[in-house]
Amino acid sequence: MLKNGIPSAVKNLENIAEFGRYDDLIALLPLNRLEILPIIKRQWEEDIESMEAGQSVSLLAKWLPSVNTSNRESRRLAHLIARLFGITPASYRKSLTALRKKSTYWKIIYAKKIIPLIMRNNRLKRCSSIAKHFGKTTKIAMKNF
Repeated sequence: MLKNGIPSAVKNLENIAEFGRYDDLIALLPLNRLEILPIIKRQWEEDIESMEAGQSVSLLAKWLPSVNTSNRESRRLAHLIARLFGITPASYRKSLTALRKKSTYWKIIYAKKIIPLIMRNNRLKRCSSIAKHFGKTTKIAMKNF
């Protein structure tokens, strides 16, 4: 749809991240940079500001590709995004890492849903290794279990 410039698709780009995931929006980036990049960049800038203010951030960083990934296409896309954001790949990588650490929503979901399932299946050894990996959030979820 975006290749043909269908107005309804362009109008709904802002809603893709809300009703889908950011990776849906990122997958469309090579097709229509002019419409999609401002949406991603605006969320990136909001997340950086929120992170610096100690507030929660969106899940954008979870879905953005890393410049250090082994997948060539993802790495190429990450370099493209960094260039379009006007930052170096190193700065992009550092900011992406910091944002991913700040985005705890997926850790909470993981701790609330997956940890109890593992414990019910008596896989305590694996559960304790997960607790070490995810830290405080998991320990709180395990206490409430």
